[in-house]
Parts: sequence; C-alpha cells; structure tokens
Amino acid sequence: MNTPRNMLNMLRLAVALLFASAFLSRCASMMTPTGGPRDSLPPVILNMTPDNFSTNRPTVGHGKIYIEFDEFVQLKDQQKEFFTSPAMKKKPLITLRGRGIVVQLRDTLAPNTTYSLNFGSAVRDNNEGNPLYSMRYVFSTGPEIDSMVLSGYTADSYKADSVSKSFIWFFPADSVENVA
Repeated sequence: MNTPRNMLNMLRLAVALLFASAFLSRCASMMTPTGGPRDSLPPVILNMTPDNFSTNRPTVGHGKIYIEFDEFVQLKDQQKEFFTSPAMKKKPLITLRGRGIVVQLRDTLAPNTTYSLNFGSAVRDNNEGNPLYSMRYVFSTGPEIDSMVLSGYTADSYKADSVSKSFIWFFPADSVENVA
C-alpha cells in the first residue's frame, strides 16, 4: 500500500509541518539592544599639527593649528573655558573639522614669547559629553619654551590661611596705569 504517490504526499506533509512550526514559533525575543556599557572616557589626543611645544613659530602668517582626537568631539562653553596666555587682542577662531579642532590665530604675536592656548573643559566627546580637562597647546615665537611656572603660595591676610583654587595674573609693571 506504500505507493510512491503516498510517500510523496507524506513527504510534502512533513515538509509543510516543518515550515509551519518554524514560522509559528519564536526563536528570539524582540527588544531594543542595550548598546553596551556607558562611555566614561574623555577623548584622547592623537596628533597636533604643528607639534605641541614647537618653537620659532612666525609672529604673522601663523597658519592653522589642528588637534586630532580618537573620536568625534564637540566644543562646549568655549567662551568661558578657552583663554590664552598672554592674552591676545583678537581671540583665536576655533572650529570643528572631522575628528579634531582647528585653531586659527588672528593676532600678531610678540617675538620671543611663549604662548599657551588653554581649553579648560571645552573639548568633550560627541556622544556622552565627557570633558577633556586641562587641555593645553603651547608654542613659542622664540628659540625656547618658557616654563610659565612661578612657585609660591597664596595667603588670605584676613584669615591668615592659604587660598585654594585661585588664579594669579602677572602683568608687566608699565602696562598698569595706577600702581598702588
């Protein structure tokens, strides 16, 4: 009674049951992917062009400074965070390009002077906003880099105690009109 026709029908029924059970059952649960652990690391500097701590930079026609990172970055509160030392009359123009930032100096620089571009925490990674604290680019228009360090301590004369988290600015004596 097992004719080839019956065998063929049985085979078709088995294949149909196999496909029906595959379509009607769920193999995986549908949910949004978790995305992995949260990024908590700040961006890492890969390259600076020209190099950080470069010397004999021109006082005019500076070209652009490009700082490349390992990930895309954003600039946040650059008006509050970014400053130069010594102060420049025309503030440098900072823009984003690719995985880095471009700094265009717009002022004529003094000869034989060390300049420091301090970014504070303005540079942050693009996804989580993790700041890169105390990023600094230093260059000199002369043959040497000045250490820009003066050691000492600050004291509050009223309390006879040291002062923490303070900035001290130095100016040439002839740049202040009324010296008290």
